[in-house]
Amino acid sequence: MAAAQKTAERPPLEQLMGAVLAMLIAEREDRLALHEGKSPGDLRKTEVILSSVGLSYQQIAALLDKKADTVQKTVSRAKLKSARNGEGTGG
Repeated sequence: MAAAQKTAERPPLEQLMGAVLAMLIAEREDRLALHEGKSPGDLRKTEVILSSVGLSYQQIAALLDKKADTVQKTVSRAKLKSARNGEGTGG
């Protein structure tokens, strides 16, 4: 039953490709930030990046083998922190 649920929660291929591209861009930005002596920050968490390209918490949880409520908390906390710091979330 759990395998059937994970299959049902899979996002479309275009959405996955967008997520991969977003993560590659984030990785590049992180490397540039580290090179400049800056911290990449919470918005670079995998869960936040995947959420920013439109994946649901359930889809992200299935992809990362985590609970959906854990993913939701991670994304929410990062967005709150970025709002306090005046950063954009990309989504």
